[in-house]
Amino acid sequence: MCGIVGAWGIVDSSVPRRMLNLLSHRGPDASGFFSDNNVWLGHHRLSIQDISNAGNQPMWDSSRRFVLVYNGEVFNAPILRGMLIKRGVVFRSLSDTEVILEGFSVWGNAVWGMLRGIFSCLLYDTVEKKLFVCRDPLGVKPLYVWKKDNVIFFVSEYKALFSHDSPPNVVRKNVVARILSFRYNPTNETLLEGVECVPPGIIFTYSHRSAVVSSSVAVSSRPFWSWDSPLHHVSEETLCKNLELSVREQLLSDVPIALLSSGGLDSAIIGSLAHRAGSNLSSFTVSYDDPSFEDAKFARLLADEWGSEHFEIMLDSESLHSLPETIFVMDDVVADPSSIPQLALAKHIHGKFKVVLSGGGGDELFGGYTHHRLLAFHSFLRNAIVRVPLSFILKRVSPGILGMVSPYAARLGSDGVQSLYLAVKGADNKKFFYRSLVEMSSPEHRSSVLGAFDPKTVLTAHLPEKFSIPEDITKVECQTFLQHDILQQSDKLFMWQGIESRVPLLHLPIVRLGLGMPFSQKASALGTKLLFRKAVKKYLPRSVLNRKKQGFWVPLENFRRDLIARAESIDASSWKGLGIRPDGVKNIIQRWSGSSSSLSNARALYSLVHLGIWHKIFIASENPSRVWKKL
Repeated sequence: MCGIVGAWGIVDSSVPRRMLNLLSHRGPDASGFFSDNNVWLGHHRLSIQDISNAGNQPMWDSSRRFVLVYNGEVFNAPILRGMLIKRGVVFRSLSDTEVILEGFSVWGNAVWGMLRGIFSCLLYDTVEKKLFVCRDPLGVKPLYVWKKDNVIFFVSEYKALFSHDSPPNVVRKNVVARILSFRYNPTNETLLEGVECVPPGIIFTYSHRSAVVSSSVAVSSRPFWSWDSPLHHVSEETLCKNLELSVREQLLSDVPIALLSSGGLDSAIIGSLAHRAGSNLSSFTVSYDDPSFEDAKFARLLADEWGSEHFEIMLDSESLHSLPETIFVMDDVVADPSSIPQLALAKHIHGKFKVVLSGGGGDELFGGYTHHRLLAFHSFLRNAIVRVPLSFILKRVSPGILGMVSPYAARLGSDGVQSLYLAVKGADNKKFFYRSLVEMSSPEHRSSVLGAFDPKTVLTAHLPEKFSIPEDITKVECQTFLQHDILQQSDKLFMWQGIESRVPLLHLPIVRLGLGMPFSQKASALGTKLLFRKAVKKYLPRSVLNRKKQGFWVPLENFRRDLIARAESIDASSWKGLGIRPDGVKNIIQRWSGSSSSLSNARALYSLVHLGIWHKIFIASENPSRVWKKL
């Protein structure tokens, strides 16, 4: 795990060096820099595999032709190393970095499709003067690209771009609308005009048309990963074998590893399989002074069963004070409240462990969310005989009555009932139906804050042109919510404290199973994670196996006073700079303060506060790294 920087074009070397310095938190163990013919590669290292100096980067292959800076881990590196040794390759280190380099030297671009891991790479060919740029297929490891004055920059986190004398400063208003709708942006655009996420699973080749690198740059690309997977039923045995293999591979490390334990199904199976593999991982969880929060109880139960050391971090209303820091760390706005406990966990783990395992990805792959039950019910809801009377009832039902069926819907309040009503009423329009289920704010919230906007272009641009329910759901959610919310948090919040976060459930063979598995094996109108629960029941206590999904939950209602105070402290110029109407913000504050208060109001205000603080840090300030400390 590391921080990487690259620059292509005519620029003073001090610029990429300054960018690299802003990523030192990602790699406190070593740093290095390479320059050649107006190409710069920089690296900060977090030493995990081969922690000796032999693993430092930038690293050259044995022929001294290729040089690489790389952020991530390749878990099948020992297998690839053995294959290369048979081809006559002599290794100088035990690092996976050298495996990538020598693999590229032998197999060329085919090597990227052979890697099982999490990575973002910048590899330079000093002979043909080509720069190869890529990320892992799921986008676990971040990489951003920005073109400025005929120079192309690549950075692990876009906050590094603000060391430039003229950093990006134009806000994409369509991205603001998406964040207000979903609490994150489900596309490869960022809030900053001109700054993009490098798309995952694709190898980009940058070359020039003359002997000297100039503004005349040619870019080509080709995928090394396909989301297409043949539909096939998956057996419990096959799933279990792949889960066991993934956990064994991801225990590969020359430093100790810990477990992020929510007490839920996904982290529980990872801990159980690690325990069976002979690794008794210490576990970490958070708790609140709130009787409805049960994660800590189940995490303790699991730790007792494994006989492992367990740490519990108590959070209170003071936790919200970390919000500006969290927003600075995350770069783009991800207004997911789970970032608060995750940052607290990262700070607590710092200095104790350099690697943690998390359960991210299980819900997206295997149908673990509440809305997956309705998606399984979708074809039935399209029948007018069912849809019309059901929508009639939903229009008139109270949150309290609906809460007898779904406590989650009751917490959302009248907005939650309205969202469900709109989804059922519009079930014939697949994109509208899905959007209604996954949006985090109501149409009323959006119109109040944004005024007029076109929801078709803003809110459904991330969906395939030919969108099918439930066939496309796994792929869509892996490419959107998983990549741009869950995995962004997993990487940046922990790397802020110099900790690598691994996601064993996103082992590529497991992802293939999830993509090809029929939805009937994932969810029905009566339950979620159907096959997954059956497959892992032999490993887990019944209490954990049958536990209702809670998620990495944060009681936003407990932070009401602090959130309102923060919203009121943001000046009108910041709201207007985001395309947000200040009177609309006041309206949402009043709604949450009044009798119509609900989780939906809380989420809307939480997203607004994130955007307002982000604007203060990244747009209204000349030095973001100093501003967040004052907020």
